[in-house]
Amino acid sequence: MIAGRVLITGGGGQLASDLEGLLEEHAEVRAPAHAALDVADDEAVLATFEAFSPTLVVNCAAFHNVEVCEREEARAFAVNARAVKRLAERCSEAGARLVHVSTNYVFDGDAA
Repeated sequence: MIAGRVLITGGGGQLASDLEGLLEEHAEVRAPAHAALDVADDEAVLATFEAFSPTLVVNCAAFHNVEVCEREEARAFAVNARAVKRLAERCSEAGARLVHVSTNYVFDGDAA
C-alpha cells in the first residue's frame, strides 16, 4: 500500500496519467505537466519539493523523441541524465524514494 505524498513528473503523459489514476486512491498525488514543472530546472524542482514534501517521486518525465535527441544531445542529456541525478539528490535530501522510468531506447534489459 502506498501512502503519503506522491510526485509524478511528466504529468499529462500517458504513463503519468495512468499512474495518477491508480495512486490517487491511496495517496496525495501531484502530477504536474512539463509547463508546470520542468525537471531540468533545478530551482523549480526544489520549489516543488519544498511546497509538496513528496515521500515518493515517480519520474515519468523524459526527452524521448529519438531523432530529436540525436540532434539535440545537450538537451537530451539535461533532461534524461542531469535532471534525474538532481531528482535523486533531492529525494535523498528529503528522505523520499525515487522510481525512475526508462524505455528500451535507453536500456533494453538484455545487458547486465
